[in-house]
Amino acid sequence: MYQQEQRINALLGDRWYPSQSLRGVLLRYFTRMNYSGLPDQNYRQVNLVALPSWEVRQFWLTLAIVLGLLALVWVYRCANDGAAKSILFCSLLIIEPNVQRLAYVALLWPALYAGVVLTDPKAPRFTRWMLIGAAFVAVLVPLVPGAASQRLAQVLGIDFLGVLLPLTFVLLTYSSWGMSSPLRKPLGK
Repeated sequence: MYQQEQRINALLGDRWYPSQSLRGVLLRYFTRMNYSGLPDQNYRQVNLVALPSWEVRQFWLTLAIVLGLLALVWVYRCANDGAAKSILFCSLLIIEPNVQRLAYVALLWPALYAGVVLTDPKAPRFTRWMLIGAAFVAVLVPLVPGAASQRLAQVLGIDFLGVLLPLTFVLLTYSSWGMSSPLRKPLGK
């Protein structure tokens, strides 16, 4: 069991499953994936180009380190604890090497904080629309009928591109504008 997990989750290994992280999405779009070793071999190829997987993995590792450091700096500078924790959870899922769809339960805190953003009358309209759109994707994608449709959504990275990235973007922009929220205490009091 340990050897299997080590091969599947190895940072630079050749085993793969449809991960919903930045690494998984990059590999699917920029390399030709080999599904022959998976129990379900019916996933579609969605690659735009066929780069060597080693290069894409090295690019991801560099990008993950940079994004991780930027997230730490952003969280350190964030004035609101709720936004800071939400950004940290989102960043974790983005830069983690392998993320199964079930791991998106970590988005509970960011989803709760997104409710704060939605109820803030000073929040820009596009933030509300992005959050509502991400919520629709999160709710509707699992309801799409058919195994082939579900596999396609998984290899396209719909959870990553349609839920995680918009949520992270909204939380980053919202916290950077210093919007007032019902949870923020006024300065000097």
